[in-house]
Amino acid sequence: APNDDGVHLPQTVLYYDGENDSDDYEKIFGTNPIDTGYIHILPRFFFNDIKDWLKDVRDRLKETEGNATVFLDNISSLTSSFSGDLIRKFFLKDLNKIQNEFSPRKITFIVVAHTNKEKELMGSNNQNNFATTILKLSENGKNHLRLTVMKDRKYGEMKGKSFLLAKRETEDGFKYDEYVEDSVPSDERKK
Repeated sequence: APNDDGVHLPQTVLYYDGENDSDDYEKIFGTNPIDTGYIHILPRFFFNDIKDWLKDVRDRLKETEGNATVFLDNISSLTSSFSGDLIRKFFLKDLNKIQNEFSPRKITFIVVAHTNKEKELMGSNNQNNFATTILKLSENGKNHLRLTVMKDRKYGEMKGKSFLLAKRETEDGFKYDEYVEDSVPSDERKK
């Protein structure tokens, strides 16, 4: 990920995966194991509550240096309660506290939440209120995905923009999404 000067530096990634089994990783990433020294996949984790997960995140971040990104896929694997108070504390206190503890390192949290049958974000509306950015990923035909910026507090001009991605597969089986088109005018694309 690029730093503020646009320089791409290796970054620690903690990927807490509460959904996929080890067999799924082969479908997603191919037969070659991911071992960069920076990416740490934690599949099928179990924590008694959010507090235990936060402790695990802290412990793992203490063993790393530099900026880091922590993926939580998905929030429902930590709690079945989406009360306003719980979500407010999680986003405004717990995650911010970790970011402050490890400052000046930049710790980014990406929290995945699913939508309900009405395509609304599951759980408390407080997730919408407290998130800095909300991206919606949806199918767009058989071989395409659409990424839509639903909210962007940091770069407000991106709200409402969408990007069409084509599913691709390389020789080694690693699947990725190739950028096809977007709704961003060319003069804004650099932003």
